[in-house]
Amino acid sequence: MSHTSKRRAYDFIFKIAVVGPNDFLKDQVLHLVSGGNVGIDGLRIHVGDADHTDRIKLSYWLPHQDAYKVLVSLALKGAHGALIVLGEDDIETLAKYRAEVNKKCGEIPTTHLLIGKSMKPEEINKMADIKMNELAVKIRDRITKEV
Repeated sequence: MSHTSKRRAYDFIFKIAVVGPNDFLKDQVLHLVSGGNVGIDGLRIHVGDADHTDRIKLSYWLPHQDAYKVLVSLALKGAHGALIVLGEDDIETLAKYRAEVNKKCGEIPTTHLLIGKSMKPEEINKMADIKMNELAVKIRDRITKEV
């Protein structure tokens, strides 16, 4: 019995930098929304599709807080958008992360995902899916306006 895999053609592949103070929350969100991942010391890369937007693939780059600065810069370099993942106790650091993204990436579309302590994985997945699809549409619209 032969196994064949279908390759999906994409119109866009967007790199999303995922930042925030809590590595566990960032990992949890990306395991829920991505289809596959690879990791090296201090950096995880996840891949997924934007479900509600046709023909867009998302590549999430997630530097861990204890990673070398070069890995953080690598994750942010060339990002088309950024997702800032925060726990409810970390909301006061949102401006700091937005400023870091703007400094390293310029004015790219950015959104944040606030994770409450009592949230179930299904709720996190639903919110992350909504945020990532909104971000993918903003990036696509920005890219197509530039062309």
